Amino acid sequence: PRDLDAQGNPSGWSLDLSNMPMGRHLETMPRLEANFEHVTRLKLPDTGLTDANAGFLDHFPRLRSLNMNNNGLTRLPTAVGRMQSLTELYLANNRVVLTAEAVEKLRDLIRLESIDLRGNPLGQVPDIGRMPVLHTLILGDTGINTWPRGLFSLPRFRHFYLSLQRNVIDFVPQVVPGSVEAELLARTILSREPQWISEENLNQLRDYIHSVGLDPDRPY
Repeated sequence: PRDLDAQGNPSGWSLDLSNMPMGRHLETMPRLEANFEHVTRLKLPDTGLTDANAGFLDHFPRLRSLNMNNNGLTRLPTAVGRMQSLTELYLANNRVVLTAEAVEKLRDLIRLESIDLRGNPLGQVPDIGRMPVLHTLILGDTGINTWPRGLFSLPRFRHFYLSLQRNVIDFVPQVVPGSVEAELLARTILSREPQWISEENLNQLRDYIHSVGLDPDRPY
C-alpha cells in the first residue's frame, strides 16, 4: 500500500513484514542486492530480527517510519543512524543497550516525532536536544534514572508526551517553580510507588506540579 504523509499525500510505499520469520529467512536466503528507496514505511515487529541480520535495513535509506518492536536486537542498527528522513522509530521490547556513539546517532535524527524504546536496558539516557518536532517519547522500563538529556533545550509541544514508567527515578532536574520546564516535569508519566521513586524526590516533583497549577496527586 501507499504511505501517506500528514496531509494525505502519497510519499512512498509501505512494506509490512510483521510476524514473518525474517531472522531465519535472512540467515538462509541469498544476500539482498535491491534498492528499496521507494519504501518509506517498514514494519518488522515480531520477526526474530537480530544484530546479525540488521544489515537488511541498509536497503531502505528513505524510511520515514520504522517499527522493529519485539525482536532480539541488542544495539541500535547502524543503518538507523543514516535515516535522516525518519519521523517514527519503534524499538520497544528488544535488548538494546545504547553506546555513546548510538546516543549521538539518535540525537542527529532531528526529524523524529515519535520514539518508543520501552522495555530495553538502555544503560544511557537518550538526548533529544535537537528534535524540535518530537511529541511522543516512551522510555518506560529502560533502567534510566532521570529525564532525557536535552529536554529543556527546545520549546516542546503542549501535547508533548513523555513516559518514564517503571524506572527507578533517583534524580529530579532542578528547575524554576512555575516555569515551562516545571510543567514538562509535571506532565511526565512515571511510577509513583516507593520502589520507583523516593518520598523526597516525589515531594520535589509534587512541588513542581503544584507550582504550575496542577493537582500533585493526578497524572497528566
